[in-house]
Amino acid sequence: MTAWTLTPELTDAEARRRFASLDSVFALEGPLVAKDPLSRVLRVEIAGKRYYVKRYTGAGKNVMRRWFGRPRVRAEWENLLAFRSWGIPTATI
Repeated sequence: MTAWTLTPELTDAEARRRFASLDSVFALEGPLVAKDPLSRVLRVEIAGKRYYVKRYTGAGKNVMRRWFGRPRVRAEWENLLAFRSWGIPTATI
């Protein structure tokens, strides 16, 4: 089971509805901003605000990276910290 919660700072009713569950997030559509073999980033506009949704599409082919590389969740965490330090609004960590 996957726990899914929304931040209290998300007050827009339409955004709360569209981000209400993992299924609804995967149903979102918008222009493709970036992609690589493991993920895609979409720009979704809701009530005049832009949201960027990153979806992972696979675990990767490099077995060694899974065991010895930097975990993907750590890389995402470090990226969010860097963006925040540059003044770019990010998700709460």
